[in-house]
Amino acid sequence: SYWQYLKNELGYRTIPEIRSVIDCSEVLESRINQGFTRPAYKTMALRIIDALSLHRLTVNDIYIPMGVTAKELRDTLCLYQPGIEDLGGDPADDLQSQVDTVLREIHKTVSGQFISNNPDNHQYYLDLKKTDDFDAIIEQKAETLGNEALNRAYHEALRQILECSDLPQTGYRNLWVNELEWKEKKAGRIGWLFFGTPNERSTANPPRDFYLYFIQPFEPPKFKNEKRDDEVIFKFTGIDAAFQGNLTNYAAAIELASTSSGHAKATYEAKSSQFIRSMVLWLQEHMTTAYEITYQGKNKPLLDWVTGSLRESAGLSANERINFRDMVNTVSACCLTGHFENIAHEYPVFSILVTEKNREIYAKDAIQAIAGVNRTKSATAILDALQLLDGEKLTPKISKFTQFILEKLNAKSHGQVLNRSEIIETENGTDYLAVNSFRLETEWIAVLLASLVYAGEIVLAIPGNKFDASKLSELANNSIDDIVSFKHIEAPKDWNIPGLRAVFEILALAPGLAIEISQGKDSSIAILQEKITEHINRLVSIVHVIRSRFPIFGGYVLSEAESEQYIKSLLNAQTFFESLQPYNTSGKLKNFKYDEADVNSHQSELSLLQQTEQLQLMVTEFLPLDNYLSKAQAILPIEQNWNTEVKTARQNILISLSDAQERSHSSYQSNVLKQLAGLKKSYIHIYAGLYAKARLTLSEDKRKALLLKDERLEQLQALSTIEILPQSALNNFRNRLAGLKTAVALSDKELLNDPSPSGLNFHPNNEDLSLSASVKLNNLENELDGINDRWIETLLNNLEDPVTEESIQLLNEEDRELINNFVGTKKLPKPVDSQFVRSLSQVLQGLVPVEIHSTELEDALFSQSSSATIEQLKERFTKFCTEKCKGHDPSKVRIIWR
Repeated sequence: SYWQYLKNELGYRTIPEIRSVIDCSEVLESRINQGFTRPAYKTMALRIIDALSLHRLTVNDIYIPMGVTAKELRDTLCLYQPGIEDLGGDPADDLQSQVDTVLREIHKTVSGQFISNNPDNHQYYLDLKKTDDFDAIIEQKAETLGNEALNRAYHEALRQILECSDLPQTGYRNLWVNELEWKEKKAGRIGWLFFGTPNERSTANPPRDFYLYFIQPFEPPKFKNEKRDDEVIFKFTGIDAAFQGNLTNYAAAIELASTSSGHAKATYEAKSSQFIRSMVLWLQEHMTTAYEITYQGKNKPLLDWVTGSLRESAGLSANERINFRDMVNTVSACCLTGHFENIAHEYPVFSILVTEKNREIYAKDAIQAIAGVNRTKSATAILDALQLLDGEKLTPKISKFTQFILEKLNAKSHGQVLNRSEIIETENGTDYLAVNSFRLETEWIAVLLASLVYAGEIVLAIPGNKFDASKLSELANNSIDDIVSFKHIEAPKDWNIPGLRAVFEILALAPGLAIEISQGKDSSIAILQEKITEHINRLVSIVHVIRSRFPIFGGYVLSEAESEQYIKSLLNAQTFFESLQPYNTSGKLKNFKYDEADVNSHQSELSLLQQTEQLQLMVTEFLPLDNYLSKAQAILPIEQNWNTEVKTARQNILISLSDAQERSHSSYQSNVLKQLAGLKKSYIHIYAGLYAKARLTLSEDKRKALLLKDERLEQLQALSTIEILPQSALNNFRNRLAGLKTAVALSDKELLNDPSPSGLNFHPNNEDLSLSASVKLNNLENELDGINDRWIETLLNNLEDPVTEESIQLLNEEDRELINNFVGTKKLPKPVDSQFVRSLSQVLQGLVPVEIHSTELEDALFSQSSSATIEQLKERFTKFCTEKCKGHDPSKVRIIWR
């Protein structure tokens, strides 16, 4: 607000520095009032101009490049913009962004005059020395321009709106390669786009399918219209004052930019961008009315050349907007449809759009599909358009395009080839098939040739190689250029009927099927391939088995040398049959390379395949019995005669099985099975007998139960705590009695499935079978009496010993009576209670039990030799006893024999 006061005070204008700043500020204010593009921010813009003007007077030098930043303007001016609080962000940040925007708009509005921005510190300031009025200079320059400069400017606008930078370059100014869509065929046609008249076009570029001319609007050169059907001429007839003004200003700006530098050059270039942008927008808005098209001598407005809707012709939806280049191409294609039909009236109709950019890709997809690789949608579309499909089946011979090639080949004498030059014609440097009818590009020629190779109709020769149907995959890996650069094509060989018949015969198929294939009946091919695959799978499987050499009967049926020989032979057969897999079409089979002798040479290998498969079946049938007998051998004791019989039988069978001649006898397998089954039956009988021997019957089990509850056993158990009694003898007795197991029901069915049924828990080789379980039970019953008698005798002998007599007298009357009754009756009381056992223990506790084991005594008496004199034995025994009783009173020692 102070600036307005300062500016209106006339006295300040007498000061040169202030007057200079005021004059500059007024110019800027005038520009803002007249041309500011953001009316909503105009008040803020004017206030910023005042702020910069006032700031210019606060520095020592009004020409110094020093100013204020957007942030400083925001804070020191207290700027406010209505609606800033509704933007949703931080108000301070949103306001600073607004100030930045207004500063840029000010700079753009005044074209940089009197205002500068320091990029290092982002300060804006009044620059009093920037006095050029660039708009005025451009207007002055525009008044001096001639038609040639205006035509150049018009062409530059066309380059942008037609997006010529996306078109292939030619090396010539104003000339580009252009592609139009031939809608009836869904195919692209290549021609020229030229800014100029027909007589100005360079003859250095070869003719193509069409020409589009854009005539200069200012003093166009005169030319003769030859009314050619391949030429479409665009004349700019709808120019108005607005377009004229932008065009002249643009022309002036680019000429001034070419002779300027620094800030002035940048300003002129920025101005030129604004002018050409305005021209492009004008052309987009008026494109349907601004041009008149001349075709074959007829002049019409642009839309009059389009049948129906322009949008529909361009293939646009209702919400899509057509651009200038698409409009030009669409209208041009409508004009040239008849011309395209004349030059290629038998061109194929595609179901997908084919252009110069995707033609090679689609052709490659089609060739890969012919070679058996996954058939894509694009490949199907191409094959269908070239008439190579009958439904889903590939049938090259029905195509008129392949028939054209075959007719030329069939016209040759036997043995002659059809050279490339006899098929492909060159027009203006471009190769075609039947240029005046099909006009097929080289990419489609490559597809046709690949299909004929597939069908076995031709052999294709390219430099360094020849391709028939058997090498189709290799051909498909070549580039399109390599394929169409072929040298010649030739007829394939005649059908190799003898070789094919041999293949069918060796595979056990009717040889007549080979004749059917040569007659075009392809159903036999599937049968052949199925049989080939079956044989390959059999060979792969049996080779894997042979590597193991058929292990059985503790050895191997095949030796290592036999295994290697068999594998080598069968792999050779596998390689042969795998080489037959590519012959999966009649075309490939027409070039079948094996003769009858080659095929029949593999008959012995197939015989070996059958023999080894039979051997595998035989071993597979023997194996369960062999596994059973092998497991049974580990169960029976070694001394069993049956083990020897099995060992001998397995060795003999393995020897005979390894003899190919012997195992081939018709009765061999049944004889071996019978022998193995007999051994199994014998084992079951032996096992059942041993099981019965080792187990108690039910009645014996009851006797065992009674024995476990026997009164004597209970007496012994009560006395076992007395040290001088051998408790281990009682424990041993109990363990042996408990170890007697009772038989459970055993059926032959269980033993048929498993030589040692899990429920029995019976392995004869781990059992003591020297005595039957029944005898062991009888012995234990008898042994109990012996233990009982020996323990009573031991107790009586020690109680009658003078050493213990004194101990007896020390007992109380009741306990002494118990002991005396036992000594007197020589029978244990019933029951043997704890009082009796305690009394005995008290009497005998002074005695020292010393255990002697039989092995110890044997080592002491006979460790040095197996014989000794009586004196030696006495001496050794005395020494042994002394050592054992060392530290004890001999009178109290009691020897316990273990």
